[in-house]
Amino acid sequence: MMPRLVRRVLRSSLALLAMSGGGACYQYSTVAVTDVRPEADIRARVSAVAADRIRQGPEAQARLLRGFTVAGRVSRLTQDSVVIGVERIEMEANVRAKTTRSDFALLRSDLQQVQLKQLNRRRTILTSTALSLATVAAVVIAVERGGRSTGSTPTPGGPPEQRIPLGVRIGFP
Repeated sequence: MMPRLVRRVLRSSLALLAMSGGGACYQYSTVAVTDVRPEADIRARVSAVAADRIRQGPEAQARLLRGFTVAGRVSRLTQDSVVIGVERIEMEANVRAKTTRSDFALLRSDLQQVQLKQLNRRRTILTSTALSLATVAAVVIAVERGGRSTGSTPTPGGPPEQRIPLGVRIGFP
């Protein structure tokens, strides 16, 4: 049996690895508005004036704004504006989820900060390697030490199970 402290350390380290695995692969890095390309995943921070204008506009656009930020994929770029496609998940009749994509047009002058979502390869490799090693270690420990059930294997044979349908249980004279 493993000491209590070792089990506690293993459990907490596995929990930390599992929690860090979800967001470790991507990171946001700040870029200039002119460096944004179509089909790039971005998170944009708008000015307070633009946020007020958006909130007083159509309700569909006001719901896409979270505080002063909007996140989505760049649909179109023009000289003075950026069109961001924002995906939303809506419940349809409280039964199934429906993903809708709404275009959100912003002037380039309204954007205060643009962050580009990028894959962090180093973190991804380290996280996947650590999770793989933890999984292998757990399997090896389980195979070597066995599980909690230590009962014996039932002996083969014994009486066959007989099931008699309800209609056949009629008494014979």
